[in-house]
Amino acid sequence: MAEKNEIAMEKCDMSDEDPQLKPKEAAVPKDIDTPLPSGAAIRGISTPAWSDYHWLALAVPTSILVACTFTASGLIFGHTASALSSCMSTLVIVGCVSENLVYRVRLLSFRSLLEQSVEWHTSENRNSTALLGVITKDGASLAAFSGSVIATSFSIIVNFIVAIIVSHAFAWKIALVSLAMVPILLSAGMLQIRTASRHQERSHEAFVKAISITIEAVN
Repeated sequence: MAEKNEIAMEKCDMSDEDPQLKPKEAAVPKDIDTPLPSGAAIRGISTPAWSDYHWLALAVPTSILVACTFTASGLIFGHTASALSSCMSTLVIVGCVSENLVYRVRLLSFRSLLEQSVEWHTSENRNSTALLGVITKDGASLAAFSGSVIATSFSIIVNFIVAIIVSHAFAWKIALVSLAMVPILLSAGMLQIRTASRHQERSHEAFVKAISITIEAVN
């Protein structure tokens, strides 16, 4: 009788456990790292986040407003800067100053050539092409450096100094580490400019000689 009662109790336990365990085991995924589709992931996130819908309703319009402030500030700053120079822009003003400066330099170069003696003009194989190169060389170099280039260089220098001051004011430790690279960058820029200027001088001399030889051959 005892054995029959134990067998009957085991059957009852199995009948009670089977319908409950099977659905639970079927609901558990085989691998927890299995990637889900995008739609399922969004639905899974939106369900627990829906309890804070009032905060989301406040955050979405606020984020849109913050995103629009960048464009609005750019428009306001641009119109303000253009209103301060309504007659001529900065590049036009600097360009006018550059052209006037180049004109004066070329005029002074021409006057200095006229003041030289005849022996100087005939010495060292000087000809009309070489004398013309004396007038145009300094003017072309000055025109290439002045104008928009000098305005851009001045703005870069001011921005660089202000960036160093602001970085030291907010995070001086990181600024000191970054400032150690500034002499290296400045020296590299100076070497690059020096190399380019030497190459330009050599190419200018070769160009002047080539033009003089061509003119003599044609004449």
